[in-house]
Amino acid sequence: MSVFKKEWRRRGALGVLAAVFLSMPLACGRDKEPPVVTITSPADGETVSGYVSITVEATDDDSVASVSFIIDDSSAGTLYQPPWEYEWNTLELEEGSTHTIKATALDPSDNEGESEPVTVTVMQPSNPPVTPGAPQGPSAGFVGDALTFRARTTDPDDDSISYQFDWGDGTKSVWTDYVTTGEEMEVQKAFDSEGTYTVKVRAKDTYEVTSALSLGLTVVISPVSSTGSIQVNSVPTGAEIWLDGTNTGKTTNALLDKIAPGERTVSLRKEGYADYQTKVTVVAEQTAEVNATLERIGEVIWRYETGGEIESSPAIGSDGTVYVGSSDSKLYAITPTGGLYKDYTTDFAVRSSPAVGSDRKIYFGSDDVYVYALHPDVVRYWEYKTEGYVSSSPAIGSDGTIYVGSGDDNLWALTSEGNFK
Repeated sequence: MSVFKKEWRRRGALGVLAAVFLSMPLACGRDKEPPVVTITSPADGETVSGYVSITVEATDDDSVASVSFIIDDSSAGTLYQPPWEYEWNTLELEEGSTHTIKATALDPSDNEGESEPVTVTVMQPSNPPVTPGAPQGPSAGFVGDALTFRARTTDPDDDSISYQFDWGDGTKSVWTDYVTTGEEMEVQKAFDSEGTYTVKVRAKDTYEVTSALSLGLTVVISPVSSTGSIQVNSVPTGAEIWLDGTNTGKTTNALLDKIAPGERTVSLRKEGYADYQTKVTVVAEQTAEVNATLERIGEVIWRYETGGEIESSPAIGSDGTVYVGSSDSKLYAITPTGGLYKDYTTDFAVRSSPAVGSDRKIYFGSDDVYVYALHPDVVRYWEYKTEGYVSSSPAIGSDGTIYVGSGDDNLWALTSEGNFK
């Protein structure tokens, strides 16, 4: 064999050998490390009740693709993005029963990590508060601005209530001080970065029994630099300016500044004039303009001051008596000339608009979870207990059936005699 052929064979063999060694790190470097999974709440051995928030901490040298929750060896649900938190309803479980909770996590390479099991005991010392409605508050704001959010619900055992807001940014408020069932609670929040957040709220009673999370309020947070303004004018001037359902505290003519870009709703309110409402598009670094001519609707004939805010609409009886509810827990019967005829006191705010039947009986609901029927002389005819606050207005069918919605997510049908239909 020639020297050339020997050298070629030697170098060719080295080339093949080098290729083999170069390919080996690729196979050896495949991610084989599973995520590290820890259940941070509830604690092992804890006694739980109501709606329990199972929270998990999962870390990986790459990333965590999903987290699954396992209760008593059965899959409860899987999440694909943080926060890794699952809401577990324990209300239907046997009193004193024990349950085992585990969590698993997958990374992009399908490596699976598993938590240590957590064992809890279910005890229900009381009924949970009614799940609150979606929080009330602004739908838009700016980074760093303190925004005010409100929540209210009732407790079937009349226990005092504390609230916790889930801000949708991975953080939660501390539990508030306890307030009387049915009383509204306000909490402020300043978001640290721009984005769209879903704010929710839950409630608990003095026995630490929690409700489910509420529906969400979507809040769009914009950077401070990208703001516009709205010049609001009216004829006549002096109308209250409301922006997206919130009173700005200003009256026309006035400039509203630091407004987040997008479509905004401007409303004007002035006594003796019809409410005015329009939509306006706000553009960053520009000033939009609203020019309104208010329509006069007549002079004020009389006014009657109740002991609280009026959120219900009035109903008028065949004799001209005006019936209206108030947050001071009363239904008022006011004469056609503006004097008090009688009032009826419930246990909590009356936000339900009353309805007057053909028999002149008055039907309405209260935040104390009852539906009421009163005689024309404002004496109770009957009351019916639902399972949540009643803020909707009853409707009366042609056969006398009373239909009314409740905060317990049910539509109730009652006979004119106050029986469940």
